[in-house]
Amino acid sequence: TGISRDFPYEEHTVQLRPGDRLVLCTDGITEHMNAEHEVFGVQRLDELLTRTRDQPAAALPERIIQAVAEHGAGQPQDDDQAVLLMQVKG
Repeated sequence: TGISRDFPYEEHTVQLRPGDRLVLCTDGITEHMNAEHEVFGVQRLDELLTRTRDQPAAALPERIIQAVAEHGAGQPQDDDQAVLLMQVKG
């Protein structure tokens, strides 16, 4: 339904350095379920990003979408799935 005005958003400042990556994704990534009704989740996403930190940034959005599909093992996608990855150059 989009951004909610009633949601208690928090604001943080983070200093990014050369080589750091920022990954933004829709809830369709983290909330995609498998047949056992287990969501992909933030922890799996974090583990995937840790395992692939030495891979080129350009390949990671597709790798994330692939990992979510593998987790779902054929379960229908019922929400949008988008990934935006930025890497700081320096």
